[in-house]
Amino acid sequence: MKFPQEEQQAHEANQCVVAKRRRKIAADAQLVNEEIVCEWCNQKVKKRKLLDHQEDECSERERPCPNSVNGCKEWIPVGKFNEHIRAHCSVTIERNSLAARACEKNSPVTCPECGVVVRLRYLSRHFRDECVSRVVPCKNAAHGCKARLRWRDRHLHEDFMSLSKDRSMLQFKTGGNAYISINSSTSQASTQSFDLPPPWTAEFYVWMVDAEEEILSLHKSSLKLMEVVAVHTRENAQWQAKSDNCKKKLKELKQKRKRKTNDKTQGTHLSGEELANAAKELAEDFNNAENGLLETRKEIALAQGWIEINILEAKRILDADMADEEVTQALLSAIVDQTARFLNERMLLVQLLPETDRSQLSDLEAWARQLRPGRPTKEDKAERQRKAAEQNNLLKKRSEFQSQLEALDPDDPESQRLQRRYEREIAKVDAKLSSVSENKPTQLLERCGRHIIASSAKNVISLVAGSKGEICFYRPSGTKAAREVNFQVRLERNRWNHVVFSAGARELSLFLNGELKTIRSGVFDLPMSRIGTKEKTESFQGLIQEIRYWNESRSIQQIQQSAASILHVAKCKTLVGYWTFEEGMGDLVDDMSLKLPRSSCFDTNWVLYDTPEVRKHFGVPPTPSLRDQTCCLVNQKLKLLAQRARDRELDLVPCRQLCEQVVAYRDLERHHRVECVHRLVVCKEVGCEATYRSSNEAEHMRTKCERHLLRDELVRRHHEKRQLVECVLNCPERVQRRFMTRHCHQECVNRLIKCPWEDCGDTILATMLTRHMERECRSETKETREKMVENGRRRFREKEEMDTRG
Repeated sequence: MKFPQEEQQAHEANQCVVAKRRRKIAADAQLVNEEIVCEWCNQKVKKRKLLDHQEDECSERERPCPNSVNGCKEWIPVGKFNEHIRAHCSVTIERNSLAARACEKNSPVTCPECGVVVRLRYLSRHFRDECVSRVVPCKNAAHGCKARLRWRDRHLHEDFMSLSKDRSMLQFKTGGNAYISINSSTSQASTQSFDLPPPWTAEFYVWMVDAEEEILSLHKSSLKLMEVVAVHTRENAQWQAKSDNCKKKLKELKQKRKRKTNDKTQGTHLSGEELANAAKELAEDFNNAENGLLETRKEIALAQGWIEINILEAKRILDADMADEEVTQALLSAIVDQTARFLNERMLLVQLLPETDRSQLSDLEAWARQLRPGRPTKEDKAERQRKAAEQNNLLKKRSEFQSQLEALDPDDPESQRLQRRYEREIAKVDAKLSSVSENKPTQLLERCGRHIIASSAKNVISLVAGSKGEICFYRPSGTKAAREVNFQVRLERNRWNHVVFSAGARELSLFLNGELKTIRSGVFDLPMSRIGTKEKTESFQGLIQEIRYWNESRSIQQIQQSAASILHVAKCKTLVGYWTFEEGMGDLVDDMSLKLPRSSCFDTNWVLYDTPEVRKHFGVPPTPSLRDQTCCLVNQKLKLLAQRARDRELDLVPCRQLCEQVVAYRDLERHHRVECVHRLVVCKEVGCEATYRSSNEAEHMRTKCERHLLRDELVRRHHEKRQLVECVLNCPERVQRRFMTRHCHQECVNRLIKCPWEDCGDTILATMLTRHMERECRSETKETREKMVENGRRRFREKEEMDTRG
C-alpha cells in the first residue's frame, strides 16, 4: 500500500498489517520467553519450550514401560521408570521371581537320605539315579526275587560270596557231659535259678545220636564202672580186715586190763596212760576203717546202680531202634572188640574179675538178663508201690531241707547252727532212703532221665526217660503235684525232630514235628539255667540246630507257620531266647533276640555243612539261616543247586552199562568211554571198522574180524614154515619146514645123487658116495685116471731113487 512518507508512522501504527504483525510478534516474543511452572513436574521452563519440555524433558511425562516389548502394558512417568521397574513392573516381578526360583534351585541342600550336598534342581534326579539310599529292586527281580531295598545295601543282598559260609550246628558229645550255661555270670545272685513261669513256649530242633554210637558209649561206661566196682571191692575187703584186726586188738587190750594184778607180779604190767594211748590209737584206726568201709560201699552201690541203668538202657535201644539184623550183628561184634581192647588196656580188671564175670562183659544180652529183675508177684508189686510212695515222701522232705539249707544267709549268726541242724536232718532222711530203697544211692533216686535238653535247680526236661525212653518233665520233689510227668512220646532217630513245649496257665502241651501229641494238666515252669545239664552222663547227646524260647503260649497254627522260617526279631516281641548256633567256632553262643547274655558251651563240638557226607547224612537244615535272611532268594537257590551239583559229582553211582562197578558221578562219563568193560570200541585192525563191546573183543577177534583172521593165518603160516621138523629122508638133522626142499636136494645125507663120473651112471645115497667111489664105481675114466696117477707116482719114486744113488 502506498502513502505519503509523513504518514508512514501513522500507517505503521494503525493500518499497516506488517507493523501490526511485527508488534504482535514482539509482544508474543516477550510472552513466550516468560518462565512458567510445568503442571506435571512443577519445574520452571520458558513458555515457548513448555510443549517440548512436556514432550521430551518432563519427568512426569507418561511413556510405555521399557519392558513393554516383554509384556508390561503400563504407562509410567519417565521419572518413575526405575521405581516402576524395580517394584511394580510385571515383567520385572516375574523376572525376579524366576531369578529367585533359579537361585533357590541352585542353592545347595543336604539329601535327607544319604547326607550328600547337591543343588536343589538336581535333587529329584539325585533321588532317582545317584542317592545311595534310593530304593531299587534286586538285580534278580527278573528271576523271581521280589525284594526292594536301598542301593547301598543291595550288594549285601546280592553278594553271592556272603553265602559261602556253611551252616553250622552244635554237637553235644556222646557221653552226656555237654551243656550250655545260659546264665554265665559267677555272682551269687545270678546263680540262683529264675525259671520262666507260664505262659511260655520252648522249641528245640534236635537230632538224636545214632543208636550204635550210644550203645557203644553206654557199654564202655559200664566197663569203666565195673573196674570201679572191682577196685572198691578189693579196698572194701582191706578195710574190713583192718576193722576186724582193730576189734581183735581191742579185745586183747580189754583182756590185758583184766589181768592187771597178775601182770604186776610177772613184770608185764601196762600203766593206765599206756592203756589209754593204745585204746586211742585203736579207736582212730577203727574209725578210719569204718569210714573206709562206708565210702567203698557207697561207691560200689553207686557204680552198680549206674551199671544197671546203662546196660538196661543199651538193651532197650538195641531192641527198639535196631531193626536191621546185619547192623545188629555188626554192633554186637563191635561190643566184643571194644571189650577185648578195654581188657587189654586194663589188666587190673582182668586180675580182679573172675573168668565167668569177664565173659559176660562182651555179651550185652546176657549182662542185661542178669541185671533185669524177675517178674514180680502181686505182693511184690504192692510192696514196691508202698516203697515208692515212701521214697517220694522222703525225697520231698529231703528237697525241703535242701532248699532251706541253700536259703541260709551267711551273715546271719544263727546260720551255722541251722546249717548243722539241716545237715543232720538230711543225713537222717538219707539213712531212711537207704533202708527203704535197699541201699540205693540218693543220687540215683533223684535222677531225671537221660538226654536232658533243659534244666535248672528245680525243673528238668528230659527227652529220654523211663523204661520206654519217653519224653518227661521233672518238677521239684517238694511240690504237691507229681514229680515226673510222662508224655508217652518217643523221639525218632536219624532225622530232625521239632520238639515244642507250650505251657498255659494250667496245662502243658507237647508238639512233635508240627503235630499235637499230648496235653498234661498242671503248672510248669520253663528251666532257664542250662541247655542240657551239668549232671554227668545225663545231658543231651546229639546235635542241635536251633532253640527258641517265648513268653507266650503259642498255638499249633503259629508253631506250624514259623517252624521252617526265619524269625524277624524286631517283630517278635514275645521272643525271650533265640539261639541259631551259626557261630561255627569258639565256646560262646549268642542269643539273637538280645534278651539274654552270651552263653558258654562246655564239652561241645561244631559240625559244619561243609562236606558231602555231612549234607547227605543230615539233609537240608530244618530252619533257614538267620545270617542269610537279607540275602537274595535267587542266590540262595543257586547256592543250593550248586551245592547239590557238587555233592552229586562226588556221589557213587553204578555204571549205566551194567559192568557192576560203582564210580563217582563226575568220573562216570570217562568210565563209560575209557574204562568200562562194556564200552563200545572200534576194531583196531586196519580196514575192519566194526564196533563191539570191549568185553567181547576176544570173541570178535577170534570169530568175526576177517582182517585179524587173515593176519592170524599169515602168522600161522609164517611160524609153520619156520617150524623145525624131522627130515622126510630120515636123516638125523631137524630143519625148518621152508628149507626142507633145499635140504632134501642139497644137504640131506640120505638124498639120492648120481655118481660124479658120468660114464658110471649109478644113483646112490649121498652118505654112500665114498664107499661107492672106492668099491663100486664102474667108470673107466676113473680107472684110467687112477692108473695114470699111480704111474706118475711110481716114476716119481724111481727118479728119487736114481738121484739118491747118483
